[in-house]
Amino acid sequence: MNCALMRLVIVIFFIGILSSCKDKEREMLLQEINKRLEQQNFSTANRNHLLRNFFISMEYKDYRLIKVSYLKRDAKDFFKITDAFLSEIANSKKPNIKPDKQLLYKNYTLFIQACQHFKKRIIDSSDVNLPKININGFMNLDEKQFNQKYVGNKNLKDANAVLSLLEADVLMNESAFLESVIFQLEPISPCGDSQLRAIATPGNSLYKKGDKLKIISLLVQYLKHGNMYAVINRQKIEPKDGIFEYSRIITESPGTYKVPIEITINENDRQEVYPAEVTYRVE
Repeated sequence: MNCALMRLVIVIFFIGILSSCKDKEREMLLQEINKRLEQQNFSTANRNHLLRNFFISMEYKDYRLIKVSYLKRDAKDFFKITDAFLSEIANSKKPNIKPDKQLLYKNYTLFIQACQHFKKRIIDSSDVNLPKININGFMNLDEKQFNQKYVGNKNLKDANAVLSLLEADVLMNESAFLESVIFQLEPISPCGDSQLRAIATPGNSLYKKGDKLKIISLLVQYLKHGNMYAVINRQKIEPKDGIFEYSRIITESPGTYKVPIEITINENDRQEVYPAEVTYRVE
C-alpha cells in the first residue's frame, strides 16, 4: 500500500471515529432534552388537571350573567378532545410505532375547533374579554406547517423528541387558555374585595436573535371603570379592552431571561399593584 493511500485510509478511519462520537453526543443530548420535556409536560398536565377541576367547581355570581352549568358541557367537550389529542401523541411515541400524520393533524384541528367554540360560548354568555392565546404559534398551522414542525423527522428517536414538543405546545396552550378563562370569570367575593391577580404570557417560549418578543398581560378581572396601566420591562403600557400588549425585537445573547410586569390600578383614591413575570429563552 503506497503512502498516499495509507494516509487516506487513516483520515477516513479518524473521520469515522469523530463522526461516531458526535452521533453519540448528539443522541445523549437528545435524550436529556426529551427527558426534561417529559418532566415539564408531566408537571403542566397536573396543573391543567387542577385548572379543569377549578373551572368545573366555580360558582358564578349573578352579576356575571353566567351560570357554570351553561358552560359545563362545552368545557367537558374541550377536555375530552384535548385528552384524545394527548393520547394519540403518547401512542405515537411508543416503540416501533410510526406516527400517523393524518390522524395527528385531525386531532390538532379538532383541538383548535373545540378551543374556539368554547371561547365563543364564554364570550357570548358574558362580558369578559379573553386574550388571543397562541403559544409558540401553535393555534394557526395548516397541515403542511404542522407536519414540518412536529412529524417531519423520519429518525424515530428524533421524532419522539419532536412529538414531546408537540405535547408541550398542546399543554401550554391549554394551560394559558384555561388560566385566561378562569381569571376573567373568577367572581368578586361577598365582602366586595376583588381577588385580583396579574397574569402574563409570551407569544413563544423560545426565540432567536432578531425575533419579535410579544407579551400579553391582564388582570384576573377586567374592571371597565378602573383607572389602570401596566409597566412591562420598565415601559408604561395602557390597556386595550383590559389587555396590555408589549412587543420588541430580541437583541439578547443566548440564555434565559425574565421580564418583570406590574399592573397598577387606581380606584377610590387607592393604588394597588399586581406583579407578574414572563420567562423566555433565546437560542
